[in-house]
Amino acid sequence: MNAAPRTSPDVTNHRAGRQRSENLHSCKRLQGAGDARHRQASYTSVCESADNKADSVPCDRFPPDVPWYDRIALRLSLSLVAIILLTTVTVAAIILRDEQRILAHDLRVRTRLFGEIMARQAIEPLLYEENFTLHSLLTSYLDTEDSNLLYAELYDKEGTSILSGRRTGVSGGGRAVLPRPLPREAVFLRPIPTRVHDRTETAEFLMPVKTREVGVIGYLRLGVSLLPLMTTMERVRSKVWVASGLICFLGIMASLFMARRLIRPVLMLS
Repeated sequence: MNAAPRTSPDVTNHRAGRQRSENLHSCKRLQGAGDARHRQASYTSVCESADNKADSVPCDRFPPDVPWYDRIALRLSLSLVAIILLTTVTVAAIILRDEQRILAHDLRVRTRLFGEIMARQAIEPLLYEENFTLHSLLTSYLDTEDSNLLYAELYDKEGTSILSGRRTGVSGGGRAVLPRPLPREAVFLRPIPTRVHDRTETAEFLMPVKTREVGVIGYLRLGVSLLPLMTTMERVRSKVWVASGLICFLGIMASLFMARRLIRPVLMLS
């Protein structure tokens, strides 16, 4: 019977050492993987904790020694509100100013147009001294429903009053002395202002009645009511301020929301 081969002690010790070395490396790899997983889990937990803490921080949370009037959120909100208010008021004022200027210009153009038409129609009656025709002409324009004319007066070429007429239910606007020297072109004796403060305020327009052959044969003076201009401006002003107030309110709400979102990162850093 053959005996089993004998292994030398050196070979046995070498194998045992290599096995222990492999086991040690495996343990280190497992430990490293566990540490990495543990570090990743810890990092995730810390990030989630920081996010939850940031979400739960109110915008008015400041150190106790900071007074309420010196807080960043309050100052930022007030700054945005002031900018919105100033911008809204400025834009509304510009719109109202331009609207007043446009309405006053339209009334001047309309008054001049009335004067030119009436002066052209009064040429022949003035030349032939047809006072009844002149009176009918003035009355027809004064009693028109959409007319702004309050009174009208006709003069000869020397500036002497011939006849005058008033709108029904209107007092005033009597005979007046024309300025000297007599103008050769149309002119406003009392101009149409951009801002009207009195409902009874009127403007006066003087239109020469003239032909190419004879020249100036007379003058036509018209009294223009400024009440429609004032009424229209009041209506436009109320609409503009209502719209501006609504825009301002919405802008303030949006600015406060933006201030709250912008101040949150600052609170996280502090």
